[in-house]
Amino acid sequence: MKARPRQTSQQKQIMTKLINQEIIKQNAQFSNDIDAAILYTLHSKHGWGEKRLRQFYDDFLETCKDLENYYEMPTEAGWLCRQKLKDIGVDVEAWNAERRRNENA
Repeated sequence: MKARPRQTSQQKQIMTKLINQEIIKQNAQFSNDIDAAILYTLHSKHGWGEKRLRQFYDDFLETCKDLENYYEMPTEAGWLCRQKLKDIGVDVEAWNAERRRNENA
């Protein structure tokens, strides 16, 4: 078995920084894709035009920011939204699990 070279503290910091930069880049792309899918669905299925879509988008971002600020959890907006939806009987995780089961059936 070959010995694994040990990383220095500086190498670990550089690697962590590079990984975090890639995560930020991928997250931005993922966010753009999800936002686009949601807005396109509202347009194609419900007839929303540019003005209504923009209002929804702005309200959505404001709601996320308000939740983050109120609960002081800036990295947990998704979790907060899922919890608030569960309060009204909407379980997004369960819906996704159901969809995956149906796709695999």
